Amino acid sequence: MKTLFTCFFILVALTLSAQTVFYVDDEVVHVGNGGVVYIEGDYQSANTGIADNYGAIHVQNDWINNSTNTGFTGTSDGDVYLFGTSDQNINGNETHFHDLILSGQSTKNMNVDARVLDTLDLVNAELQTNQYNMYVENPAPTAVLWNTGYVNSNTLGGYFVRAMNTTSPYLFPVGDITLSNIYRGVQVTPTTTDTAAYGVRLRAIDASNDFGTTFNGASGPFDVTIKNSVLSDINTDFYHNIARFTGSQPADVNIHYFSGDGDYFSVAQWQESTSQWEPSSDFVSTNTVGPASFGSPDVQARAVGHNDFIEDPFALVGVDLLIPGFISPNNDNSNDFFEIQNIELFPGNKIQIFNRYGNVVFETTDYNNTSNYWDGSASTASMVLGDKTEKLPSGVYFYILELPDDLPAQQGYVVLERD
Repeated sequence: MKTLFTCFFILVALTLSAQTVFYVDDEVVHVGNGGVVYIEGDYQSANTGIADNYGAIHVQNDWINNSTNTGFTGTSDGDVYLFGTSDQNINGNETHFHDLILSGQSTKNMNVDARVLDTLDLVNAELQTNQYNMYVENPAPTAVLWNTGYVNSNTLGGYFVRAMNTTSPYLFPVGDITLSNIYRGVQVTPTTTDTAAYGVRLRAIDASNDFGTTFNGASGPFDVTIKNSVLSDINTDFYHNIARFTGSQPADVNIHYFSGDGDYFSVAQWQESTSQWEPSSDFVSTNTVGPASFGSPDVQARAVGHNDFIEDPFALVGVDLLIPGFISPNNDNSNDFFEIQNIELFPGNKIQIFNRYGNVVFETTDYNNTSNYWDGSASTASMVLGDKTEKLPSGVYFYILELPDDLPAQQGYVVLERD
């Protein structure tokens, strides 16, 4: 192998036509600390060609690694700038960049997997992974930078993957130019310092029309009309794939979105075992302003300690609370108590039930249908009831059900009928 050239502490500006290829074939390009190579064309390596880069390589057109290696010597710690203002491609074999800066405001298309060992700066560009994966191997939460840039993956199977080993939040600036405000970013916060890697994908499409295979092997499309009956409308404007590539510990997951996207209470998760969308009960939507770097979204769906990444399609969903208007507690296994279907999806709820005089006759927090429910008995002493264990008489009662996280309260009437 011979040395193509060595650049130390000088600026090498190659004033070449747009069709020029900077070709490294069985050669070593040495770029010393402070050195700069400026290519107004393609960078292409072949055979054993390799870059020994401690400075900066600026490429206006495509990056093509056709060599038998990952593009750089193992000690290279220099920068690569993709500065073109027209679409650029990362082609050939997998390249391991040390620092990758997408300085040109254009789309950078990945046609092969790629890795960034230290820092990825999206600047103002769109990184389109297609069906490939961009891995950021530096586990520092600050290893990914951007101004208005974002990552998009238009083909199922492509992910933006980040290594993790802290309990700090890791941000995934995924977005799509077709969405208002572009970003629908995801934040993953590990619950331990164990080494892990998570991959995130956003697709601005109805999941019913997305074909391909996920990281975990689920085959799209994921028809939003095939769902558990407790689920209401599933968002058809976009959905996410959130996969745990390595590791086994749970993580807090925040999906950030905007109130203009619709009224969604929770998140549904596709389950290959049932071949339908199922409620992911640990996600709750709240009116919480997200990171400014995501465009300050005003709603988030948050799950604390989420540990179900067996399947990775996730979509915003409405959940129907089915509140009965009638109970008859006579132990015939029909309407024996005030069964509020799907209430378990709203932990932290509070309910009060009033009699016709306005007295609270029953109240509780974390109402559920198994151990903490109203069966027509009083739970509080009142002016009408001297004994709080007394069964309430037949009549019309009024309820107020407060939901967590600023969700609108539900209220109405229920008829209690005794034999």
